[in-house]
Amino acid sequence: MPRRRKHKTNAERQRAYRTRKRESRYGYNVEGGTPPEIFQWLDKEFGFTLDVCASPENAKCERFYTKQDDALKQDWTGVCWCNPPYRGGRVDEVEHWVQKAYESSLAGATVVCLVPAQTDRDWFHDWVLNKAEIRFLRHRLWFTGGRGAHGTFGHHPSVVLVYRPATVE
Repeated sequence: MPRRRKHKTNAERQRAYRTRKRESRYGYNVEGGTPPEIFQWLDKEFGFTLDVCASPENAKCERFYTKQDDALKQDWTGVCWCNPPYRGGRVDEVEHWVQKAYESSLAGATVVCLVPAQTDRDWFHDWVLNKAEIRFLRHRLWFTGGRGAHGTFGHHPSVVLVYRPATVE
């Protein structure tokens, strides 16, 4: 018995292939959750009170903002965890999150972000250098809730950014 065709035309099959290839190349699932060992390591040090980029399924704190809350329009207070949504083709979305993290630190919040280590991007120079403590991670990460049974392997190296409250001199 012949195998049942998933796509009606060759063009549909090729389009699906290109989409899969593009997504797997970049690896990140926009909704991918933070690797538990990374969060536990940092939570032990900082004691997070707010997860600014969460879904009800992957929230790391009791208080959290979802996509519907639009965290970029909310006040970030206390000690905030930020693993922003991004995927390889749209990594420039990270700029808005690190800018908000920096501005929130000026207003008194501590914000810790897990982002791709892309030192060649404008956002890295504009909102990270001389503004945040930078902790480069040795290995690439597995993000929970991604494609496949165990999650999504990160195809970018990652960095932890720590924005501490501004001190008035």
